[in-house]
Amino acid sequence: MSVEIKNLNHTYSEGTPFEFKALKNINVTIEDGSFIGIIGHTGSGKSTLIQHLNGLLSPTSGTVCVDGKDIFETKKSEMILLRHHIGLVFQYPEHQLFEETVYKDVAFGPRNQGLSEQEIDQRVKQSIKMVGLDYEEVKDKSPFELSGGQMRRVAIAGVLAMEPAVLILDEPTAGLDPRGREEILAQIKKLHRKKGITVILVSHSMEDIGKMVDKILVLNAGEVVYFDTPNHVFTKISTLEKIGLAVPEVTYLMRRLKEKYPEIREDVFTVEAAKNEILKVIRG
Repeated sequence: MSVEIKNLNHTYSEGTPFEFKALKNINVTIEDGSFIGIIGHTGSGKSTLIQHLNGLLSPTSGTVCVDGKDIFETKKSEMILLRHHIGLVFQYPEHQLFEETVYKDVAFGPRNQGLSEQEIDQRVKQSIKMVGLDYEEVKDKSPFELSGGQMRRVAIAGVLAMEPAVLILDEPTAGLDPRGREEILAQIKKLHRKKGITVILVSHSMEDIGKMVDKILVLNAGEVVYFDTPNHVFTKISTLEKIGLAVPEVTYLMRRLKEKYPEIREDVFTVEAAKNEILKVIRG
């Protein structure tokens, strides 16, 4: 499912003394099956943008087209159906858990889709396993008995159970310990690879973005600064720093090493790639 954002503008409290232009003429095409990262400092427009992608917010002007169809010209019933296809996982999604058991929580979305109990059961099992949890172990537990990382996986499973064609994740690793972060990211990457769905990841972690995505959308003050591959974006260190961002720590390291080893590449943003590049240069 492709998503095309055309001349999108959003102004909060328009026409009042509190007017704030959160998005300014955004034009971006997200191809079907791609993995996109969105970065920007607080207030750059990240959350406002992703809430337009499934119609939670309406634009002041411009539009969002999903598979060529303007979502803001659809009927209410069609908008509800669209939200089944474009799953949005908010920051700290475990705060949205509310059912007595993990099974009931994950089944909530599919049940609202009007599916049969057999289909619901199948989707719940599949989604819980897909996020790396043991179905038999957790299905009858209260979600609030689980660890923070497990609760977050349950929340993501609840969105996956609706089988979205586009999955949007707003800071999915926020507040987790390093192990929890790695586990969540590994499951998201595995999901993208296995299901081939479009994934949009909002994150403050340059390291996570660098090793996960195909392209990065950089926002600043509601405008697009870059929409390009990590290789290209992470070489624009001075521009990123001017807008309050940085690049992965390993990229700074490679930049310093280049002073001593001119042949070394600077466009490296993962630890694994840095290791390979350093070994290649040293071995000559």
